[in-house]
Amino acid sequence: MNIAITAAVSITMLMLMAALFVVWARRETWLRTLAIPLALLAAAVSTATIGSTLGHAVPLINGVTAPSGDFTVLSAKLVIDDGIYITLDLPGPPRLYWLPWDKKMAESIEEMLNQGEIKATLPPFEFSWDTNAPQFLPLPQPKWMPDKEDAPAAPHFGA
Repeated sequence: MNIAITAAVSITMLMLMAALFVVWARRETWLRTLAIPLALLAAAVSTATIGSTLGHAVPLINGVTAPSGDFTVLSAKLVIDDGIYITLDLPGPPRLYWLPWDKKMAESIEEMLNQGEIKATLPPFEFSWDTNAPQFLPLPQPKWMPDKEDAPAAPHFGA
């Protein structure tokens, strides 16, 4: 935690120093008016980015905070009127995500967890009015019927 705070403060100080160099430059430039606000914006973004690496739950936004694809749900915790916390098995280390509370989705996730593993299908990011939630599906069940034997070769008559 202390390393993250130190890194955020260091980046903020570097951004403000760079902005001050632009403000006190001898030439007139249009960057003078934007230097301090841009430095503060960059510091806020860097602080949020560093804070997101601390292991807290991140809101699940398709294609933005989570990559698109099919992932296994390692665990889920349902907190009534707060949210649904799920851990996805991403390429690399697993990640904790937060979904807003939805009783219907919570019941389906709980039912699937009791039956076995769950697969989360996350579509890619697309800016549209479609606000469908990510889908959670049970993993496919193992085959219970044996494979068919290979059919005998068809007769072939040569000319």
